[in-house]
Formats: sequence, structure tokens, C-alpha cells
Amino acid sequence: MKVANSLIINSDFITVFDDLLKKEMPAKQCLQVVTSFDELVAQHKVLRRTQKAIVERFAKLDKNGVSEQDATGRILYKSANDEEACKAELSVILAESIEISLSSKIKISEDERMTPLKMYLLKDIVEIVE
Repeated sequence: MKVANSLIINSDFITVFDDLLKKEMPAKQCLQVVTSFDELVAQHKVLRRTQKAIVERFAKLDKNGVSEQDATGRILYKSANDEEACKAELSVILAESIEISLSSKIKISEDERMTPLKMYLLKDIVEIVE
């Protein structure tokens, strides 16, 4: 099963996927969920490091080498061209997907209580069943 980097980089997705580790399911699927979780966490870390390195190449850096931000937390870039180049590089990486170990969607009871955000984040990984 493929999962987009744009979803994996979202810390909320990792947290919600972690909730799946607490659900009872067939043993084979449990192993796939655990393996997939490890793959997703590893990819999340790689994406965060890559994102930081790309931003630091294009952003204004303070004396400690940390990207500068304005009062609202928005990153300050060396120029408008640098900002566009940074966004372009990041969008290429985020558009890619990785293959995880899930061979099929995780079956979730239709009676399972979820928030809309949780369902949004898991919609490509779960299947609702009666």
C-alpha cells in the first residue's frame, strides 16, 4: 500500500496511526500494522530532516544557523526567488509516496468512534465494515 509523503510528514497522521496499534485485529494484520508504523515513523524522521535542510538552504539564518522567522512564525527567506525555489523542492518531495507493509486496508467497525480529522487522516488505510 502506498502512502504519500505529504501525509507522512504530518505529525497528526503518525499520532492517529499510532492509535491503530491499540486495536485488536487478526495477527497477520497486527504484524503488518506494527511494521508499517515503524516504516512510517522512520520516513517521518527522514522527511523532517530533509525539510529542515532544504529550508535552511534558502532561508535567512541567524548567528546560530537557525532559520529566522517573523512575529507570526513564518520563515524569512533570502529573496522571493529563494522562497519559490524552496517551495518547489519541498513540493516535489511531498508529492512522492512510499510503499508500506499493509497488504490490505484495516477493517474498522462502523460503530467505531472517530473524529472527522482521524477519519480524514486514515481514509486511505482503513475500511469501514458492519
